[in-house]
Amino acid sequence: MNRLERIRSLLDSGELSSRAARSANMDQFLAGIGLSRKQWQDARNALSLQGVNVPTIAELRVLGKAGPRPEPIVDVDPAFDDFESEDPTNPGVGFVPDGHYASGYSTLERGGPDDNFVLRWTKTGTNKAQHLESVINSIRELGPTLPRAEPVVDPTGCDDELLAVYPIGDAHLGMLAWGEECGENFDLEIAERNLCRAIDHLVALAPAAKRALVINVGDFVHADGLGNTTTKGTRVDVDGRWPKIIRTAVRAKRRIISRCLERHEHVTDWNLRGNHDDLSAMVLSIALAQFYENEPRVAIEQSPAMFYAYRFGECLIASTHGDKMTPQAAKDVLANDWAADWGQTKFRRIYGGHEHHEMVKELVGATYQKLRTLASSDAWHKGQGYRAGRDLTVDIWHARYGLVNRHIVGIEQLRAA
Repeated sequence: MNRLERIRSLLDSGELSSRAARSANMDQFLAGIGLSRKQWQDARNALSLQGVNVPTIAELRVLGKAGPRPEPIVDVDPAFDDFESEDPTNPGVGFVPDGHYASGYSTLERGGPDDNFVLRWTKTGTNKAQHLESVINSIRELGPTLPRAEPVVDPTGCDDELLAVYPIGDAHLGMLAWGEECGENFDLEIAERNLCRAIDHLVALAPAAKRALVINVGDFVHADGLGNTTTKGTRVDVDGRWPKIIRTAVRAKRRIISRCLERHEHVTDWNLRGNHDDLSAMVLSIALAQFYENEPRVAIEQSPAMFYAYRFGECLIASTHGDKMTPQAAKDVLANDWAADWGQTKFRRIYGGHEHHEMVKELVGATYQKLRTLASSDAWHKGQGYRAGRDLTVDIWHARYGLVNRHIVGIEQLRAA
């Protein structure tokens, strides 16, 4: 009988709870069943994945005391404080929904000498990786029912030696700002309108390059889920529920790609993961990939990687959000992970965002460019003194000469349009 089978057998027989009730502390309990603390925790986690909820030792003690009063192994303090240090990876007892783990419990006790509990509530939470996987799988399952883009006739006269790069700084769709507090109003509708107008303007200015690369450098969406927080849980001011914001983000990206298809023969679309929208960025890419499934002129990058790169002739274009690594580290990643492309190119640029202000840093072998945003400041950023300019650009790259042109549209120009 292996370790997991032995623990499950002891649990089913009631021996685990009995031992817990008779043990002086956690170490004595574990010694009695021949496990270290790590082996105990690993076994509980493994059994949890099999659908078996193994209580914490403290909970086993409660269950053991609920039966006939056992004789203690030694006379000890009944507080059992040593068990409080146990890692609560799976501490619950009772029903746990699929995709959740038990994070705690509340007990209504009858009291009296037997300390029997009457009711117990199991509190659960979601494992982030499992939650992400379930969301992505749900979207993919919906794939056959989603609409598909019909192929669009190719534009004529496109220049095969030109690449149009549309780098989109942190768009923050869904951010809410109140004019009296922040100097101007900003909401979901304003963000979408400004972004789409800017792209319309830039596509009209761009030459008929055969290829276009649309780079969302991250934080395209302001909040990452129904809790109106960033991915790490920071509360933010949000206009609308998360499904509404995601729907707007998909619609805005479709508008951008459709406009690019009118000017360019082929469009590659990137959605980098930002600190505000780690999950939403992947949802956006999956939804767009489903929509453009039948359009051979569109390629949606679906990798969950934090760093993308694109080779065009003697040019190497890359992007990462900018919150995870310095410009120097980003250059090192590009040189290491795309070593063959690095050795065969002369012009290399990494587009980043995150800080909302423009910065161009020339490094040995590559240039790192931080992008501005079209989004206004919310209350927190305004209060911190951030006042960066706001614009969007299209960069024109030549396969042999590198960056040869740039067109810019600023927020004042969009307001006047």
